[in-house]
Amino acid sequence: QSYRYFMNHNFFDHINISINNTFVPNGCAVDLAGEGQRYDEHIAKLGGIDLQLLGIGLDGHIGFNEPDKYFVKSTHVV
Repeated sequence: QSYRYFMNHNFFDHINISINNTFVPNGCAVDLAGEGQRYDEHIAKLGGIDLQLLGIGLDGHIGFNEPDKYFVKSTHVV
């Protein structure tokens, strides 16, 4: 199950938004580092992020980003 499926099934399918106005990185891409770079470039091209809502898990993970010794701000492969 992809993250795109998760987002469609649990969020986008339940709100009034065109799928063209959503952007989810392809977690199944062959070049995951390249996909992360493409994702960052897409966000930068649109002027950055004004507001982002993320879940915080019981173990401290933020938006599917598992806790580590330090927080990496850019899109990265885990």
